[in-house]
Amino acid sequence: MKTVILCPPDTRTGGPEALYQLSDMMIENGIDTEFWLLSPTEIAILRDAQKSGKRFHQSEYRIDVRSNSVEEYQHYRVKPFRGWSAGEPVRFVLAEVYAHMIPFFEGTEVLLWWLSVDNALAALSCLNLNRVRSPRIRHGAQSQYAVNFLNGLGIPSQMLTDYTVVAPSQAAPVQQRQRMVAINAGGKVVTDLGALETCILALAPDLDIRYIRNMSRQEVYATFEHSRLFVDMGCFPGKDRMCREALMLGTNILISNTGAGAQYQDYALADDYKLSPYDVQGIAARIVDMVEQPGLHAPHMDAAREQVRNERETFKREVAAFF
Repeated sequence: MKTVILCPPDTRTGGPEALYQLSDMMIENGIDTEFWLLSPTEIAILRDAQKSGKRFHQSEYRIDVRSNSVEEYQHYRVKPFRGWSAGEPVRFVLAEVYAHMIPFFEGTEVLLWWLSVDNALAALSCLNLNRVRSPRIRHGAQSQYAVNFLNGLGIPSQMLTDYTVVAPSQAAPVQQRQRMVAINAGGKVVTDLGALETCILALAPDLDIRYIRNMSRQEVYATFEHSRLFVDMGCFPGKDRMCREALMLGTNILISNTGAGAQYQDYALADDYKLSPYDVQGIAARIVDMVEQPGLHAPHMDAAREQVRNERETFKREVAAFF
């Protein structure tokens, strides 16, 4: 049986990279795996087929080979998906955002991979949840947050995480870096960053604040290598990558206690380093303290750094157990 992994094309986020990592690891393990870069047009076609009562195992489908356009994913091994024949035994891997397409794949084996809990809610709203509970559907959880969510729905799951890829760094020890803090300013951030900056500068007027937005991967890494602290007050719908990358580049981190951020299994940090994203004054005070005393806080990052350092081997074991 071959496995087909569905992935959105031309998308630079943690979810698609995890799908590429799964393809690479499965090919490394000798599992027949193909990669389907699913266009928006095809999603519409499959949705229409589903509404008309068509099912995958009753159909035949062929597509032209598509190439990956994201440079950061070029090193991952993929075998392009070309299509299927009616009755061909195939296993499909769907990220949770594709959960609404589950009825189309009824009659085949489906793995629903929960890379993000929050992003699944719109897709699940299109379904009766009993379709997701079908014994023909297996559930992989990228985070403990996802495991807990699925438990609440009465759905068993297995851990299927991902891993962090960071180029070798010669960055200075955190206590030798300039008094700079990097702050995630992406769309998942919950905190009022304008109010946060005001509070920070009231406590430390000369603190250098750098916002992570509209940067290339290398620009993000360079910012981390020069910062004493990275702050991510996002909603953490899964195990987001940037704070794990910051840890590997020697930067201390302060994260939101929402979603996966609240789970020790996902980020092995004490609660002192996981704050409410709505407590702007508390976040600001903690930022200033961590920037002023980076060497004091660095040892408290050791467990999380070790966790990230072992991610690829952990993922390899999980893939072997799952497939």
